[in-house]
Amino acid sequence: MKHGPRESRILDGLNTAVLVFDRALRLRYLNLAGETLFGVSARHAAGQTLAALILVDGDLGDLGQAITRILPRAALRAVPPVDEPDAELAHFLGEDEAQRAAHEAAPHGRRAAVAALRYAQETRPGAKLEIDALVRYDPGEHLVLDEVAVRNLELIRTLSGERKGSLLALLDGTRT
Repeated sequence: MKHGPRESRILDGLNTAVLVFDRALRLRYLNLAGETLFGVSARHAAGQTLAALILVDGDLGDLGQAITRILPRAALRAVPPVDEPDAELAHFLGEDEAQRAAHEAAPHGRRAAVAALRYAQETRPGAKLEIDALVRYDPGEHLVLDEVAVRNLELIRTLSGERKGSLLALLDGTRT
């Protein structure tokens, strides 16, 4: 991804991880939130596959295996538009829940829900989707930490950039 200092400042200021991959699905750009999420610097992550970024002690685990199986197929196909979200919600959730969602959720929220449900159905063929209701996420009801707070609280990495010594590393070492 080619961009200048202005674009980098904008992307690095986001609390959302931004990852840009090339056609071979190798990482070309990672912003600060992405560095925090994966616990690796953009310089070290450049050129790696998503699977390599999510390796845990040399093991992809279930999530990593699913991502490596699905990502190439999902990344290369076009997403069909959601023209009638209410009808599709009724198919997935039943008439009552679809009607409740039609009254409570904005049209773009219903379309996004249908897209997510389609994706779940496509990636888990034959599995029963056990979803009872759509729940609107209201950011005002949650504590949101910005990048500076996450860094200073040493939740994921210490101030020196190491995972060892962070709260996450401590929790990973605990036994129940």
